[in-house]
Amino acid sequence: MPVKCSVYIAVSVDGFIARNDGAIDWLERPEYSSALMNGLLYDEFIKTVDVLVMGRHSFEIVRSFGF
Repeated sequence: MPVKCSVYIAVSVDGFIARNDGAIDWLERPEYSSALMNGLLYDEFIKTVDVLVMGRHSFEIVRSFGF
């Protein structure tokens, strides 16, 4: 049975997700809102995800979002 694997990666040019201080504010830049117009819907994508892997520091930052 074939296995489907999708990857969603947010990374800066230097290969890191967070700044040295742990900030990920660069992911929320206004110009990225045009992704919706291009059919790039994170909410639709994440509904298809069974497993999510991230580093501890990224996890701690996401936990602070208050969802």
